[in-house]
Amino acid sequence: MGETMVVEEMTVKNLLKGLFLGTALLALSATPAAAQDFSGGYALVNWNGCCAHGFMIDYAHPVYKAGSINIEALGDFGWTRFSGEETDTTYAGGARFRFLPNSPVPVFGQVTFGVVHWSEDAVSGFPAVSGNDFIMGFGAGTIIKATDMFGIKPQVDWFILPQDDDWFFRFSINAVIKVGK
Repeated sequence: MGETMVVEEMTVKNLLKGLFLGTALLALSATPAAAQDFSGGYALVNWNGCCAHGFMIDYAHPVYKAGSINIEALGDFGWTRFSGEETDTTYAGGARFRFLPNSPVPVFGQVTFGVVHWSEDAVSGFPAVSGNDFIMGFGAGTIIKATDMFGIKPQVDWFILPQDDDWFFRFSINAVIKVGK
């Protein structure tokens, strides 16, 4: 009589599978000689007026060139720790739009989608809790090229958690290594 609906919950594992598959498909569709950027470094997160310190790494692979604009597939991972309270891990993928890619200081904007996994420590009789939230990210930055293969990338990202009507900022300063032509 009554129908039972089974709803599959979005888990970090399922989201990572989707991000990995999407990034792999975009990377395979790109020109083999395209240069890829790997970057990593310090991250500072401001969430609800408090600070968390950690690191972030990302990978960008060009998939389309149109004049002075490159469109790149992007994978992003971040880990930050609030002082003795909470750990946040972000996994995101999306597109980066790099303007004037051959200039000494190209600028970019990006759009990402992913998940933040948060874990709060047990405090004063309250149990430890954790969860996963869907995030949408919007970011911008520049790459200050020291050589054709190495640079420094300051970047700011603004992440929105639509289901919680919440948001947070992440500032990062990364070393960038260019691999390929």
